[in-house]
Formats: sequence, structure tokens, C-alpha cells
Amino acid sequence: MTDRPRGATAATATPADTAPDGRIAIVGLDCRLPGARNHDEFWRNLVAGTDHLTDVDEERLRASGVAPETFTNPRYVPRASVLDDVDLFDASFFYLSAREAERMDPQLRLFLQSAWSALEHSGHDSEQYPGRVGVFAGALTSTYLLHNVLTGERGFNGSLPKMREDLATLMGNDPNYLATRASYHLNLTGPSISVQTACSTSLVAVHLAVQSLLAQECDAALAGGVALRFPQDAGYLHETDGITSATGSVRSFDAAADGTLFGNGLGVVVLKRLEDALAEGDTVWAVLRGSAVGNDGADRVGYPAPGVAGQAAVLAEALAVADVDPATVSYLEAHGTGTTMGDPIELAAAAQSYDVADAPPLTIGSVKANLGHLSTAAGVTALIKCVLMLHHRTLVPTPHFTEWNPQCAVAGTRFRVGTRTEPWRSADDGPLRCALTSTGMGGTTAHVVLEEAPAADPAARDAQPAPPVVLLPVSAKSPAALETARQALADHLEALAPEPGPADEDAAPDDTALDDTAHTLATGRRTFNYRAVVTAPDRATAVRALRTADPRHTHQDSGQPADRPVVLLFPGQGAQHPGMGEGWYAHLPVFRAELDACAELLAPHLGLDLRDALYPRLRGYHGAPHDLGHTPRLALHCSRSREWARPAVVGGPAAASGRRGRAPWRLRGT
Repeated sequence: MTDRPRGATAATATPADTAPDGRIAIVGLDCRLPGARNHDEFWRNLVAGTDHLTDVDEERLRASGVAPETFTNPRYVPRASVLDDVDLFDASFFYLSAREAERMDPQLRLFLQSAWSALEHSGHDSEQYPGRVGVFAGALTSTYLLHNVLTGERGFNGSLPKMREDLATLMGNDPNYLATRASYHLNLTGPSISVQTACSTSLVAVHLAVQSLLAQECDAALAGGVALRFPQDAGYLHETDGITSATGSVRSFDAAADGTLFGNGLGVVVLKRLEDALAEGDTVWAVLRGSAVGNDGADRVGYPAPGVAGQAAVLAEALAVADVDPATVSYLEAHGTGTTMGDPIELAAAAQSYDVADAPPLTIGSVKANLGHLSTAAGVTALIKCVLMLHHRTLVPTPHFTEWNPQCAVAGTRFRVGTRTEPWRSADDGPLRCALTSTGMGGTTAHVVLEEAPAADPAARDAQPAPPVVLLPVSAKSPAALETARQALADHLEALAPEPGPADEDAAPDDTALDDTAHTLATGRRTFNYRAVVTAPDRATAVRALRTADPRHTHQDSGQPADRPVVLLFPGQGAQHPGMGEGWYAHLPVFRAELDACAELLAPHLGLDLRDALYPRLRGYHGAPHDLGHTPRLALHCSRSREWARPAVVGGPAAASGRRGRAPWRLRGT
């Protein structure tokens, strides 16, 4: 894991940065892709320049139900783009019965999980977030319904007419319900719209989310798409002059390109207005400057074919909306299907906007060469690739490219295809910018212009004093999930540690990210029944306590009555820190009265006067010091109503230092 929190961006923005100018911040993301369970693994694969298409052997083809007469056909291509663990789903986490989950399309199951993870990655809990969150997404027609549910293989021995009468099955498999199911299960109250524009679906969903944010219809938005076909472990029959590849590879813009290969995957991004993201301390992964959507109409050779004029108009409009000089855009993520017709048409359309005289070289790439064509998830996958490249300031290669398709008119242009991993630098010292295109069969094209996130101001970060001790609360719905969450948090904190260089080997560790993480865990995470809380002065101590459940720093709550140390929670309106009590007790009558009342309530249970333990000097107490850790094991909350309740968070003191940035870390396996 190489990404770092950049929460300081929020508190340090200049007035120009926070002007409501239509810019949109990408504040969170999640993806499940062939060869990658999350965006970190996806990034490692992109840097390596590898593809993740699978050769399917005869045994797997038979197990998937492919007939021998099909896979022995000379035109059959035994290659697939496979997503792992699609059968795994924690139904109870989303309050679903096993029966309902069994009949639910895995596209919906995966999208629910990814939407939850993306929100966590953004540092937001939908139950606590005060604004409205919208959902804009699309999926394929459910092949799971056709190959599993309706055949009776999963306990539903019915027909399509009967399925129409079975609302549970219908609402779990019809793509029309994808967005609204996510809104229901995550309790999101903004616009909830399912999008269907074929291969451009998920990028069109991003555009619609942007428009909704700019229209103030919502304050945050989830946007993305999912594509999952069954059976996964199956190839396809190549058709002469069709769009699928005879060799089972996607060679975008290459002379040997012979078509595309359809694959499986999903992605979700979390969007907010940039001024809101900066004001609220969000991690900004990239900035969306502008977007546009349009259709080719009838100006093409046929309904499935793309058109130059329609695409070119969309690209020009997006640049105008973004108010960006195309000469400053140094990377273009193309649709790049690897078809002999589509790639040259796309390049011709791009040239009308981006082939600017005397401009620096423009690198072109396509993630389809890595993963295949993910159809309804293709656009958001390309978007996440661009966001990661901007975040890491690194250009990644496009696999399988050796020389240009001779039908692509590139001579004398600024276009080049990236074939190696290299640092990404701006030619004019301005922000890095890129753009991406997604085109759907039927002619709907979406184009998005991105820019790297504004830089943080280290001076403003230093102006916020870090507390001497932080609280790191973790919770889950089972003991096993809690252990997984603790280890995931430890992994994250270890990954945040900077690699020491020759000049800073003896320097004190930079633990500013630890405070960001503590803030996110306290304010941006749902609280479940099984809990652990770590108190730590630094990252190394936190990691050690999380790994070993060190009792000196870790408290675990199983959700059941158990032996636990004393924790005293008092109402107040300011920061709490060790040693504050004597002054407050001596000079604040309300605080003194509250503590006196609690001391009297606790005396029969503790066998001592709490005030003698806390303020022996003020009380004139000269006996042996009281060790509250060895008193009867109680967890009490003294409030004005004198009610007794177990606290939600148990741990040592931590000074509050104002609102901190959100750390891009998420709980998994809950």
C-alpha cells in the first residue's frame, strides 16, 4: 500500500482553491478487478504492465457447462477475464437472509460491498454524514438469473413468467434496481439512478453524479458500474469480422489488433464538490474539472459503429466545461477496444481537440489491454486508473503495443502510446492533467477531464498540534471480522511509514497520519457490536498493539459483559488532557458538582472516594495512592440524569486538536 493521507489539503486551501467553480473532488474509491481485490493491487498490476486474462483449460470449461462441441470448434477462444471470489458474500452484514442473497445477482452483491468500501475509503459513514448521498450506477443484464436461478440450480425451479411474480428475485436481478438497492442498504437519501448506455454506462454515471452535485441535489455521490457474466470460466466463439479477438488479447491501437475480449469487474468512486471536500478535511485523490456526454446520432456506418463527429463534439464540450487548454493535457485514457475500426475512429476524433501545434507529447493508453473490455464497468475502471496515476504522478504502460495500427493517422501528431512505467511531470510546472473517453455501443460517449489534487500546505499541518496519545477504535460484526479489521489497520499504518533516507535515519518518526486515521475511525466508521480500541502515542506502538492485542494499549469489547478496567466519562465542553482536573475541580462549580455526585455514587462499588484518587492534594489525602486499575472492574458513565450505561469507546486520554483530515483507510471483512 503506497498511498498516503492528504487530509491537510482541506484546512490549508487558499481562497482561490475553495471558490465554487464547478470542480469536483474524487474523495474515495473501490474496485474489484481481474487480478486485483482492491485499488492497491490494481495499481501494482498497472505499474508492472501485465494483463490479467486467463487461459481456460478443458476441465474448467466442462465444469462451467460449456459443451464439448462448442469448445472444440476451431473458432472457439478459451480465454476469459475472471473475477475471483464472486461467490463470497456476507448476507447478514446487509441484513439479508441467506435465501434472498442466494437468488440475488452477484453483480448487486459485489456492488453493495464495493459501495460500502468506497464510502469507508472516503472517510464517511452514511449514518453520521449530515448531507445527502446520491447513487448513480449501472450493471449488465443478469446472466446469473438465466444460468443459475431460472434453471433451479440455486433452489428456484421456475420460469421467467413465474420470476415476474417473485419480487424478491426480480429486485435482486433486474439492473433497474441496482442503485436503489444500494441506497436502501446503505441508507443514502440523495438521487438514486440506474444508468444504461451499454459500454459507457459507468462513465455516464459519473457525469450524472457530477451534474447532480453541481445542481445541489446531493452533497456526495457514489458513481460506478459492475459487469459480471456467468459462467466466468468460459471462452467465446470468434466471429469473422466481429468485434471479439481471435487471439484472446486486447491490443489497443496496435498493428496486430484483432478485436476485444469482454471481461468482469466493478468500480465505484465517491464524489463531492471540491470546496466542500477541502472544507471538511477529505482526502482528495484527484479533481474532476469537467465532463460531457453526447451521441453520434445517425452519422456512422451502422448502429454498432462509432462516429468521428459525435465523439469529437463531446471531447470539445468537456474541455470547454473544464476550461482547460488541451495542450496542458498530457495523458489520454482512450476507450481503446483494439478493434480495427474503433481505434482509428477514436484517434481521429481525439485529434480534432488534442492535436495542438507545438504542444508537448500526449501519451495514450487503454486499461482494456490489461483487463479486457469490462463493458458497463469499463469507464469507471479507466477513471480509477487515471486517478491512481495522478495520485502517484506516474505513467503506466499499455500492454501488447509494438507499433501503431496503420489505419491510425498519427504521423506528425503529438500522440504516443506508453510502453513503460515512467515519472509523470508537467511540461509547464502546472498541475498534471489527463482525460478519458468511454463510448457505448449505440453511440453514447462520455468524456472527463481530470487534474491532480491541490497540494497540501505543510505549514498549516504543523500548526495543528498532534495529541500526545490517540484513540484508534475498530469494530466489526463478529470476532473473526474484528481480528481481520485490526490486522488491516495495522497493515495500513505500517504502509504509511516513510522509508528512511540517509539524511533522516535518526529523525523522529512523522506520525501526523496517525491523528488523521484516529479522526476517521472515530467519525467516519459505523460502530458494530465487537470492538477494540487502541491507545498509542505513535504509529509503531499502535501497530504493535494491533498485531498482538497488547493489554497495555488495547481494550476489546465482545458485546457481552466481561472483565474490564474502570473508565470514567464526564460531560464537558473542552479538550481533555491529563492534569486538567485540579484547576477545573477547584474553580468550576458545575464540574465539581458533577464529579462529587459521581464520587458518591461510585463509593459503595469502588470502596474508596474517587476524589481522593484523582485530587489527593486538594482533598488533603495522605494515605497510600489509589490504583484505579485494581479496583472492582466497572465501566460506568456518570451523567446528569444519573443513568448507568456502558460507554461506546473505552480508552486512555487523548487531547482534541481540532478537525483533522480524513485518512483513506477502510475496514474489510466486517
